[in-house]
Amino acid sequence: ALERADNALSAGEASQRETIAVGALPTVAPALLPAALARLYTAYPEVNVSIRTHTQAELVDALRAGALDVAVVRASDPAMLLGLSFESLYMEPLRALVRGGHPLALRRRALTLPQVLVYPQIAAPVGTVPRHMLQRVLAQAPQLGAPVFIETLSVSTARLLLHHTDAVWWVSPGAVAQDLEQNTLRAL
Repeated sequence: ALERADNALSAGEASQRETIAVGALPTVAPALLPAALARLYTAYPEVNVSIRTHTQAELVDALRAGALDVAVVRASDPAMLLGLSFESLYMEPLRALVRGGHPLALRRRALTLPQVLVYPQIAAPVGTVPRHMLQRVLAQAPQLGAPVFIETLSVSTARLLLHHTDAVWWVSPGAVAQDLEQNTLRAL
């Protein structure tokens, strides 16, 4: 896609601007896309970009179908990525986050999983990689029963829920790095 864009610009085909279709996981997009797109626009200021966020499976399917030029996904399921070229960009754990004034954020002692699971849990939907990672954490305490879940892939919705409730959000910290730096959200 970048080569097509570069060729079109070099040939003076400004009226036929190329569009690069980028897919990203909703929790990865805030961490990686702003800086990457800033660099892209420095090198290719005439290129249009279309950003699509969705689940890993849907992004990989769109990439295979040619609907996306590039996708930023987790390399957690090698079989899903079979036949695709990919590069590892970074590794990031799943963390439990709460708002700054949350009762759990105010505790001085180490927290236990049962203390965290008393509150509603914001998590990615069943079938996604982050939810699978969370299920592994929850399997450590099966006697606790199933917690209350609010399922969403939307970073903005989860952030607002966190700011207005006592919920706990299980997410990669890069999705909300600025909130963590400003201490409006806290990692447990």
